[in-house]
Amino acid sequence: MKNITYLFSLFIITTVIFLNVYGHPIPTINTKTTVCIIPLNGGVSKSQLDSCINYLKTTFPNTNVIIGKNITLPKNCYNGRRYRADSILNFLNTLDMDVDKIIGLTSKDISVTRHLIKNGKEVTYPDFGIFGLARCPGKVCVISSYRLNKNINMFAKTVVHEFMHTLGVGHCEHNFCIMQDGKGSGKNMKESNRIHHDCLRQANYTLNY
Repeated sequence: MKNITYLFSLFIITTVIFLNVYGHPIPTINTKTTVCIIPLNGGVSKSQLDSCINYLKTTFPNTNVIIGKNITLPKNCYNGRRYRADSILNFLNTLDMDVDKIIGLTSKDISVTRHLIKNGKEVTYPDFGIFGLARCPGKVCVISSYRLNKNINMFAKTVVHEFMHTLGVGHCEHNFCIMQDGKGSGKNMKESNRIHHDCLRQANYTLNY
């Protein structure tokens, strides 16, 4: 009888241990995502910097935003007229930094080669001025305040737009969402007033929120 009681007790204990270990998911540690903002060629104004940091932290409260030292862009990023955004991203990707994301901010004009539809035909602009560019998904993005006419709100929205690209969030078709494609006009940044829940859900999934 004692042996039966002992075996039964052992079975209960073993079952409880098994369920505790294997029957429930092991909780994950929700660590902060470190985002480093790097001023490029002098960076942007303090009000623009403060605004984009506030928007980032409000939208993604589990991000740890730090400010790096100012970096002078290499000469090969400049084409004689503007700084090439794609070259800037290549440069930022070479930085040896123990962070999750890098956001480069500059007041200098930046550009890319852009293909747009005009009057039903595709037109190629070899040096098209832009607000920002990001690796989607990736680690780096760059935003310029040059074309934002000192509009602090638009600048902050553009920073979050490009940051969300690094999280793998593409352009969307949701009305008034900051992730819409401006298609060269900047209309999306002027008219947007929210982040659609589908876009935010995708970003938070990448951040493991």
